[in-house]
Amino acid sequence: MPITNNNRIFEWKSIEHGFNELQWVMRALAGKNDIRQNIQCLHIDVDFIVDTDGHRLHMMSNDFNAPVGLWRPKTISKKAVAFEEQLDMEFPEYERVLPTTGNPVRERFYIEDKKTSWGMRLATPFLQVLTYTKQAFNIDYLLDTFSLDGNWTVESVGDHYLRPLVAMRSETCLAVLMPLKS
Repeated sequence: MPITNNNRIFEWKSIEHGFNELQWVMRALAGKNDIRQNIQCLHIDVDFIVDTDGHRLHMMSNDFNAPVGLWRPKTISKKAVAFEEQLDMEFPEYERVLPTTGNPVRERFYIEDKKTSWGMRLATPFLQVLTYTKQAFNIDYLLDTFSLDGNWTVESVGDHYLRPLVAMRSETCLAVLMPLKS
């Protein structure tokens, strides 16, 4: 991950460890038409790399010495992502939506990474989420969440009728999805 000092730009290449996880985190990046420019950026701190569009949050552990700051993607390809640092804005307080130990876990279930057809691989998590939580979630967000290979622990957390869905893949990745309002 070379960094140039004058503009503070860094590049993460596909051959580097963690590139798949980085691409997964960036699925929660807000679109270019979103007026909230601070969530069109990737937040990197010493421990975590975080992205949100206001309806979902993806985060991964920062085990890669990625530079701390708020970074806007400049170029994105299958081989690399180049970021430019943004000094004039702050990332939202994402910690507020993370579950705490005091939140009751309503449901907990597991989604195993089975080598099945692509359609079944996507349908199984969707059906499990609907069955266990009795809540509707944006299907594209669910598909994005479970697109990263691995075994997932999924929890419906809180005692409010709109409980967020929390999905964890080992110790490295976490997603929080807000349910659709009825």
